[in-house]
Amino acid sequence: MTVILLRYPSILGQAWGRAWRITRAELSRR
Repeated sequence: MTVILLRYPSILGQAWGRAWRITRAELSRR
């Protein structure tokens, strides 16, 4: 369980980072 809890934030962070870059790019286009 500990390993999953430690790895989960990093995976979530990467996914959030990608989504944030895409969203920011779309907003900058407008």
